[in-house]
Amino acid sequence: MEKEFFKQIYLYVDSQYIRVVTQYWVYECGTCESVPAFLLPRDCSDEELLEHIKICFENSKYISEKEYDNLGGWDIVKKVLKIKSEKNFCQTSVGFSLEWTGEMAVHISVWKYYVGKAASQTTADETFDLEYDEASPAKFVVRLRQIMEEMYEKYHVKSNDEIRQAKKKPGIREINKAIDELNKKDTSIRKNVAKKFGWKQSSYVNWKVEGGYYFYLIHLNCYGEATLYVKPLYIDDLWWDVFEMSSNKKEPMSLRGNGAFALDGVRIMETPDLFDIRAEESEYELEKIQKYSDEVVEKIWDNVFQQFDDEVRRFLKENPDPDSYFPGEEHCHGYYALITYLHAGDKQKVLDKIAEFRATPGRIRSPMKRSFDDGKTRDGLDFIEAWCLRELAEQGDVTAQYKLGTAYEYGSCVPIDNEKAVFWYRKAAEQGNSSAQYSLGRMFDYGCGVPEDKQEAAIWYRKAAEQGDGNAQNDLGVMYLTGEGVPEDKSEAIFWFQKAAEQGVALAQNNLGIRYLNGDGVPQEMSQAAIWFRKAAEQGLATAQYNLGARYLNGEGVPQDKSEAVLWFQKSADQGFAAAQNELGILFLYGEGINQDKVQAVSWFRKAAEQGLEEAQYNLGVRYLFGEGISEDKSEAFTLFQKAAAQGFASAQFRLGKMYDDGIVVPENKTEAANWYRKAAKQGDKEAQNNLGVLFLNGEGVPQDKSEAEFWFRKAAEQGVEAAQNNLDLILQDNQDAQAKGIKHFIKRLKDIIN
Repeated sequence: MEKEFFKQIYLYVDSQYIRVVTQYWVYECGTCESVPAFLLPRDCSDEELLEHIKICFENSKYISEKEYDNLGGWDIVKKVLKIKSEKNFCQTSVGFSLEWTGEMAVHISVWKYYVGKAASQTTADETFDLEYDEASPAKFVVRLRQIMEEMYEKYHVKSNDEIRQAKKKPGIREINKAIDELNKKDTSIRKNVAKKFGWKQSSYVNWKVEGGYYFYLIHLNCYGEATLYVKPLYIDDLWWDVFEMSSNKKEPMSLRGNGAFALDGVRIMETPDLFDIRAEESEYELEKIQKYSDEVVEKIWDNVFQQFDDEVRRFLKENPDPDSYFPGEEHCHGYYALITYLHAGDKQKVLDKIAEFRATPGRIRSPMKRSFDDGKTRDGLDFIEAWCLRELAEQGDVTAQYKLGTAYEYGSCVPIDNEKAVFWYRKAAEQGNSSAQYSLGRMFDYGCGVPEDKQEAAIWYRKAAEQGDGNAQNDLGVMYLTGEGVPEDKSEAIFWFQKAAEQGVALAQNNLGIRYLNGDGVPQEMSQAAIWFRKAAEQGLATAQYNLGARYLNGEGVPQDKSEAVLWFQKSADQGFAAAQNELGILFLYGEGINQDKVQAVSWFRKAAEQGLEEAQYNLGVRYLFGEGISEDKSEAFTLFQKAAAQGFASAQFRLGKMYDDGIVVPENKTEAANWYRKAAKQGDKEAQNNLGVLFLNGEGVPQDKSEAEFWFRKAAEQGVEAAQNNLDLILQDNQDAQAKGIKHFIKRLKDIIN
């Protein structure tokens, strides 16, 4: 399993089942659960549990609200997991969230049930960190199950009957009502006390601005703590500018404390739970709730705000300059740290840190994301990177100019904009950056962001190639090979391919191999072709893997070895290279270099056919026609032959003609048969040549023409078609008989004249 910090799943354990659920990070909404989800028996095997954990893990990702809705959300999870009542589900199970926080680290948080206002789950304040080693997953899953069992026993999950009894026990309604009243009292009194101390209130947030800082207090409800946070005012201002949401600066100041796109401040003080209203087992106690009169609540908040005001004064005394305040990366959110560095003007440090954060799972726990018209979603790191690159590029930094051009071309941290990509590539190219020169050449070569101009492309390729850029050397070689943008010159093409190939450019190595294979610009030398194909193939280039496989299949430049051919075709085919998929299908079909498996053959033919490879469409059609490796389906065969024939594949044209000739799937149509036979025959298909000859001989679908029939029979016979030779012999015999008959008739006439 590839470990990414945001990948997380949930497990729920009750007396009968283990429920495994995928967690998604839904942009702007936080974490949500959906399918895949699995209902497993409590006594399932370790292997089965691990298998389903992996499936959910591999599906956990960032998605949009629309994508989440398309999955079905929690509603479909309830159906899959057979959850009739969400409350009862929470109340009868212990929950576990598994978060992959590093290469081999899994952080586990435990959730338990309590009876109260919501009668739901809350954190058990118990966490575990396990190692996950792909080489020995059994150790991980055994320890995980131990934790699950221990926590299940510790938090004595109740049965549904016990839950119902707990809810019916005397006083539960009174407790819920008392909690409601205390929450209202808490909110109202807190607002009044806050005002007395100069704090403002919005929902669960109190805030004040002082000394260039934004101080805010978070208190969610009457059974929680109060936490004080701080951040310089510039943090959100600069962040919103970078995140292209500057309009947020005009919104109420409360947005900085609880807004969806505000950055978290630094926690500088926290109280314990303000109200002691729980008995053992996390259940509420009515008498404890009722003791909190208005006077008691006001006194509590007087004390809290006094402590927080004292802390604010202490903080301001120690940190009088908000521009220079920085608590250290270990005490603040990753975005906070980046904005601080950006505010200080150290853009290169910001870029270095972004690279570090991306390479360090867990450093940015909840990346803020926004969707764009190009269909991509970009996170806060993308916005910050783009901001820094723009500023550095505008100051003339050549590396930033090139990187910004790349960003605009590929849409990495900005929306795709080829014209802007060309603009920044040109800026860097004119300063001599070889990568930018090559990229600018590509844009002219393919007409991206500028009108296509092969000559201009060649100019920039040459500039980069002369500085040693391997990709530019290869592409310049291609231009000399094809004569596009420069005069055709195969010697010059070989020169640049050689330069690039020696630098390890796989495309150039493959191109050089093709030249040696065909003797194109160099003497034909199969062993050299194989050497260069191997170099490129070992770098993972699919075309080169196919080319190397073909050399082993045919014994060209290497000893013939069909097993080795299968190996390289497989590597290429796995990357989706259609020609390799087709060749692999052929080898499976005939059992060459691998055990015969016609079902596998069909599978590979299908993969290649779906990519439009005409030979594979034909091969798959033949399998359908005769029911090899798949159920016979002549209609499907006809459709596949049509597709391949339309691309000019002679064998498919012959097959299509034969189906019209014999009336298979379609009504018999000799004219259409002759049409397809002719197309295939002109390409040298011997069977089509013979059958076309038959039609001409009999005048079916074409005017009867023995000379034309003889022509096509002779063509087929020269390729060894016995039936064509027999047909030709018959025509020749008929011709001889006719000639002999004519001679006899001539002699008789001559005698008559003499006499």
